[in-house]
This record gives sequence, C-alpha cells and structure tokens, in this order.
Amino acid sequence: MKFDSRMQKALAVLASIHAAGSSADAAKAAGVSLDTLLKWFSHPEFRDRLRLMTEQESDSARAEVWHALLEKCRAGDSSAIRLYFDLKDRKSDPLPSTHQVIIIDDISKNSSH
Repeated sequence: MKFDSRMQKALAVLASIHAAGSSADAAKAAGVSLDTLLKWFSHPEFRDRLRLMTEQESDSARAEVWHALLEKCRAGDSSAIRLYFDLKDRKSDPLPSTHQVIIIDDISKNSSH
C-alpha cells in the first residue's frame, strides 16, 4: 500500500496521544471523508503502520515522563523518589504486583547471636 500525504496526516492524528485524535479528527486533518478513512482501516498495512506509530508515540511520551520524574528526584522530591523505586521494581519484576512473594528471614529465638 502506498501511503500518500493524506494517509500520513490521518495516521499522525490517530497515533498522537497528545492530541487524543478521533477518527473524525483524523479524517478532517487529512481532508478526506470518514468513509475514506474507514476504507483505509480495512487495509492491514494501514493498521500496522498505525500500530507502529502509536507505539513510537507512546515510547516517546514514556521517556518524557521518566525524564520529568528523574528531574523531580534530583530536586529531592521524596514522593517522586518513592515513585521512582516503585516503578523501577515493577519494571524488572516478572510477576504482577498482586502475585509478589515477600520473604522474611526468621531468626530463631534460640540463636545465641
């Protein structure tokens, strides 16, 4: 499928999480009818490109949020620091937080130490 400038405009609006674009917004930005946009959606290549662009937009926004959080941490914001460690731990934890296992060492009362 060849992506012309109208398709690119529609994809940009749809993929933009900042604008939270709707299908009607995307059709208007591309200068096409909503029916035309819906026809484009019937093509797997269009949907694949939209998925890729949405993932890229999301990754970019996530990086911006992470950067802003780190700036707050550097400024000494204790809430931001707690959030940083909560998110950091979740990112590397393969288990959902509802299934975490906490291991507590039990020191025997009979221990002489």
